[in-house]
Amino acid sequence: KIKDVSRVYGDYNPSFSMSYEGLKNGETAPSWITSPNYSTAANNQSSIGNYDITANAVARNYDIQEIVKGVLTITPAPLTIRANNTSRSYYEENPTFTYQCSGFKNYDNASILLTEPTLSSSANKESSAGSYDIEISGASALNYDITYSKGTLTVLKRALYVSVGNYERDFNSENPEFTLDYTGFVRDEDIRVIDTCPYAYTSAKKDSNVGTYTVNITGGDDNNYFFNY
Repeated sequence: KIKDVSRVYGDYNPSFSMSYEGLKNGETAPSWITSPNYSTAANNQSSIGNYDITANAVARNYDIQEIVKGVLTITPAPLTIRANNTSRSYYEENPTFTYQCSGFKNYDNASILLTEPTLSSSANKESSAGSYDIEISGASALNYDITYSKGTLTVLKRALYVSVGNYERDFNSENPEFTLDYTGFVRDEDIRVIDTCPYAYTSAKKDSNVGTYTVNITGGDDNNYFFNY
């Protein structure tokens, strides 16, 4: 009898072999006049399923009554579909999510997918800066056993531009109160949403000499904005 075997779609057929009943003199295999010639309809491009294995052979010292055919089982090949990582800024729409496949056989590509995967994320336009999973599921393909790998959507902080104007005062007077101007808020947000507001400062003190001093800005921090001063 020809032994049953299996292999993965896209691989070449394995070696075929037989088991025997009726051997004499402690033999484990007959001596061959014509060695077994195995054949099957399956090749490396054959789809998953069961295929007969047949053989012809002539044995020395034995009258072969029957060569019972075996079965070659072709199983699905593993295919991984991975969501690609991507990014966008805070308060933008999510980009179109894309994917890539690894594991195709026989020069197959994504065009053989019977159903393309669905990609989604819990992040929406209003979601805060941070990392969010890109979920992927729902694909199907003949001859493949599909597994999925999530991607990551990174929501980036949005640039907030902060400036301070020019001021003047008389010698031996207190510095004026510096006012900051902001550009870049979205979603009708304003200074009230900032976690830690920046502030302006200068090295000039009340008794500093007459002259020009830089007014600097520092100290801002927020979960959805980064600061350009």
